[in-house]
Amino acid sequence: MGIYLSKPNIVLVVFDTLRWDFFQRFFSGDYVFSETLKDFVSCETAFAPTSWTLPSHFSLFTGLYPSEHGIHESPDSEMDDIYRRSVKWKGNFLTQTASELGYQTIGISANPMISGLTGFDKRFDIFYNVDMGVLFNFNRGYRQGSIRHETTKKSHRDFSFFKSLSPFYALMKREKSHIVSVLRGYPKNKGHTMAFSFLQKTPISRPFFVFFNLMEMHDPYSRIFFQGDNFLILRDLFAIHTLSRRRLKSYQMAYFRNIEQIKIFITNLIDYLKRKGLYGNSLIIFTSDHGQAFKEHNYYGHGVYLWDELIHIPLLIKVPDNYVLDRNDLNYVNLVDLYHLMKAVMEDNTELAKFLNHDQTFAESFGMQYSKSSLRKYIRSASKAYDIFKEANIPRKSIIKNGIKLTINGRSEVEEYSSLTKAKIHDLDFHAVNDLLFELEIFSGNTGFNIDKSIIVDGLFGSNE
Repeated sequence: MGIYLSKPNIVLVVFDTLRWDFFQRFFSGDYVFSETLKDFVSCETAFAPTSWTLPSHFSLFTGLYPSEHGIHESPDSEMDDIYRRSVKWKGNFLTQTASELGYQTIGISANPMISGLTGFDKRFDIFYNVDMGVLFNFNRGYRQGSIRHETTKKSHRDFSFFKSLSPFYALMKREKSHIVSVLRGYPKNKGHTMAFSFLQKTPISRPFFVFFNLMEMHDPYSRIFFQGDNFLILRDLFAIHTLSRRRLKSYQMAYFRNIEQIKIFITNLIDYLKRKGLYGNSLIIFTSDHGQAFKEHNYYGHGVYLWDELIHIPLLIKVPDNYVLDRNDLNYVNLVDLYHLMKAVMEDNTELAKFLNHDQTFAESFGMQYSKSSLRKYIRSASKAYDIFKEANIPRKSIIKNGIKLTINGRSEVEEYSSLTKAKIHDLDFHAVNDLLFELEIFSGNTGFNIDKSIIVDGLFGSNE
């Protein structure tokens, strides 16, 4: 290890699908857990750059917004194409920088979208797929089989193997997986205990960079196995089979209760690092890649939209002992900023505040991230589905600045204009709106996103009269 012995370790934990408000409410008044996190700084204004997993993770590992790294959905894209682009992506990844600086890189993921399917396994020295015996039946074909390979170091299986899986084999695996999942505590425990055991048994050298993606907050929230997240979301979205209030409430309650699993994991991880003498010299980050909507805006799930429930995420940071980070150093923080923070610590840069203190931040989406073949099936099955599809399958941009969030879509319609403090906005300030639109125009650049100020201003001020 030589000169690298004194470098800080980096621990990055993404609690997939964890939204900020539920996280805050769960731990409000928990003084025992507050003591566990006494060395952490909490940011209440942290945001994801988009509202679903793959582009958010690419932003986290590249420091680029989705429109810059290009791994995102579009109105005409197929998911297979997005997965292939992610595998072939040749830009600079954080783990590449870490390796060049002498870090050992370890990835532990319970999310099939963060796996060999999208090329993440080959970007780490050691990569574990946390297999809880559950098939996230996204679609037929290799994507379904891709999460079934054995937990292993650096899986290099190609797509052709998964395409060759017979329907009978897939059915047998799926039925077996249901039994195995229940025995392992699913869906409350979606792999965090297994993920932690992988870290414990992995020979690690210093310095190390370890990344977790944990799925405790993700669908499903009951043992009644439905045909994958997309099945439920799209049937509800297209009004084919609307979620009942009773079921929705049960999902919300299960989601809230599952935060206890996060508490267990955080406590175990911190205790482990302390026992190993690694805690003091480690940068530790707990965050999320996006939130989850429970029909606050008549939408269940995540992706597509940029509502606060989908992009406002928790962020906890503990810096190494010889670094200083104060709560006042954090203003608006995006996942793209965490890339620069981690890179700075790897490079022994102790001036961290500049990476986490911005006057504004952004988010963007580009349409529906679902398979277009699946969408066509649902669109054909319901009379109103095509109109709903056209309404949803368009790009969107958000800006958060001066306590105000503005979201507009590709038709220059305002989808959200709100205060982050949830206080009602009584007076619209023309100059403030103009400033937000000016910043959005700069952010959008030459991406072809349409910002018609006259439509936006007329819509905003007209609705406030």
